[in-house]
Amino acid sequence: MLGILPWLKSFNMTISLVSGLSKKKISVGPTPRKRLCDGASTLFDLIQRPESLRNQVGLQQPPLCQFLTEIWATRATDPRDLVFGLVNLTRDAGSPDFAPNYGDERDPVEFYTEICRRFLRRGELKSVLYVAGVGYPRTLNALPSWVPDWTCTPEMAPLKFRNYNASAHTESHIELSLPGEISIGGIRFDTISATTSRCFPATWSDPKDRLGGKFISFCATLLEALRMIEPLPQRYLSESINQSKTDAFWRTMVGDAMQVQLDHGQEQNLLSHGASTPMHLLRFNRPIPNEYGAILETWGPFLSSPQIEALVAYRTLPNMPPSQPSFEEVFSRNKDLRELYEAVTSSAKDILSCAGGRKFAITAKGYMAVVPPLADVGDEISVLCGLEVLFVLRTDFCHRGGSGKVYNLVGEAYLHGIMDGEALCDELVEREERFRVV
Repeated sequence: MLGILPWLKSFNMTISLVSGLSKKKISVGPTPRKRLCDGASTLFDLIQRPESLRNQVGLQQPPLCQFLTEIWATRATDPRDLVFGLVNLTRDAGSPDFAPNYGDERDPVEFYTEICRRFLRRGELKSVLYVAGVGYPRTLNALPSWVPDWTCTPEMAPLKFRNYNASAHTESHIELSLPGEISIGGIRFDTISATTSRCFPATWSDPKDRLGGKFISFCATLLEALRMIEPLPQRYLSESINQSKTDAFWRTMVGDAMQVQLDHGQEQNLLSHGASTPMHLLRFNRPIPNEYGAILETWGPFLSSPQIEALVAYRTLPNMPPSQPSFEEVFSRNKDLRELYEAVTSSAKDILSCAGGRKFAITAKGYMAVVPPLADVGDEISVLCGLEVLFVLRTDFCHRGGSGKVYNLVGEAYLHGIMDGEALCDELVEREERFRVV
């Protein structure tokens, strides 16, 4: 299970140090030089002797598609380096599909598209689509929406590792017709009718955040989301879960899943391999226990406090006066703020692992959802066959060619009460269609 961690640690250590050297942000004394040499040496050994090292330390090499997803934040300047430079670290080493070919002079858009077509032909649909979509910031805007932009660093954690089963174990049948187009079976389930105006912060801890900007941004977005659900019925509309509106809201915020707490031995084992744990190694329990929802509901009175609302309104002004009091000053004088901060901090990890970097949304049918940061009103939420989570799709009115409706993939979504195959009732199954995605 821990196989990928040493590979990631050595790779990321070397890349980060080399990047630092190139930007002249560190002086190369004995310690940095030793760390650089150690990381590069280990990485060289892993590349040159992967089989013997894997046997020696019990490593399991990941497939290339998964490895790209884990370390895509390395921002290789040449897209070929990102693929060809990593293939020997994976179980796809030696595969003719990914044999290094630096004579390939296609531009990054064509190159990444062809690599993803190869992944899809090998049945690696999940590793591609879960990290793709125009619902996230991109630098290669000409990429097909179903092709991940590996030149960008994602700010949010994928939802696919949370034991969801939105497509109820259906099989995916994907067709690769035109070079920039795929076709996949699915069901249109709902439409986004409202979203928060901003995303929840993607991360929480920031020692430079002296003015509490992330905390205030979190509270402001949470207040906006709570106001959005005020017109909804007191009982959540999903008959299968029988929850109050408030309970359903907090469960939506955490994706109705809690990360499993590691015992001390497991935690030390992970930490010994690097500070960042790959998402596929994390484990989640769902649904969350009722007691946890009750804890989250205690935030309500604090959030509705006039002092908190005034602080949020003041801190989110476009042009805050330079003479504003520091967050520490306001914090020290406001008991409600301190209690809210402590409550939020204790639950921030679970909330940000789902809602972090994303928007809260309400659908036309009245469901609560968490959607990609660039999702918009009118986007459709669909079940795609063979995939564990729901996906947001957007009609592409500019596409020319072929017949029928054409979509852009926006990204993965959580829709409370529809994550375990509930959408696949007999009536909807009869409406299964093929989505053309460009």
